[in-house]
Amino acid sequence: MQTLNLNYIKNRRIELGITLQEMASYLGLKNGSTYMKYENGTFHLKQTSCLFWQKH
Repeated sequence: MQTLNLNYIKNRRIELGITLQEMASYLGLKNGSTYMKYENGTFHLKQTSCLFWQKH
């Protein structure tokens, strides 16, 4: 199983000017704090959630 570079994901989101709430909405999550838990590794991202990063 591959591991995700969560620091890259966070830094890339910031670089693109995407807020936590915008990412949460894109991924169908309730709010930005929920997405932050995925980005920090508290929760695990599903493979389908990673499709966003393949495009950006």
